[in-house]
Amino acid sequence: KVQESLEGTEKEIPDLEKRLRELSLAREACTGLQEQQELLLGLETSLRKKKAAAEQGLALYKKQAEEYNKLYTCFLAEQVGLIAGQLKEGEPCPVCGSREHPRKAAAMEHVPSQEELDQLQEHLELARTEMENASKKAAELVGKVDLQKKQIMEKLHELEKEKMLAEPMESENWNVQDIQSQIHNKQVELAEQENKLTEQILDNTKKVKYYKN
Repeated sequence: KVQESLEGTEKEIPDLEKRLRELSLAREACTGLQEQQELLLGLETSLRKKKAAAEQGLALYKKQAEEYNKLYTCFLAEQVGLIAGQLKEGEPCPVCGSREHPRKAAAMEHVPSQEELDQLQEHLELARTEMENASKKAAELVGKVDLQKKQIMEKLHELEKEKMLAEPMESENWNVQDIQSQIHNKQVELAEQENKLTEQILDNTKKVKYYKN
């Protein structure tokens, strides 16, 4: 009986060692997945900042465009006022050709100069460029976030097939923090199993050596 027990204990060691290697690989896979998720969280944080910058850029552009259009309208109105000031009864208007001018356009009190308009236009174009750049960067990050999510989902499905996740992921509408928690718990569980298997292998090895000696 002792001999049979010894043979059984000795034969069990390779299977235990194989299982230990599998657990080690599984834990490494979980660690890799966790790192991918941390990268995703960083990308999502950056994306939120880029989107905020794009929204601020758009708001600034709209504000400056409104200001420019308002002043440009005043500028054009003043040009009309200047023409009206030169009109004389009986002489044709250079714009419409009428010889009667019952309601001449009045001159504006404050009118921007051409130089002021040019400066405003430069600021407007700069705001447009910054807005477009911010939107472009946000769009690029959206692509990176989507790619990272896809890679994580593929890895999750692999882990599901290997029965390493407690619950299957049925859709891509998942929360990164929830999965991180699940993976962390799995890592702890796998580490505990590894320790138990290591102890069992050492115990079996000691028994084999003891009875053989």
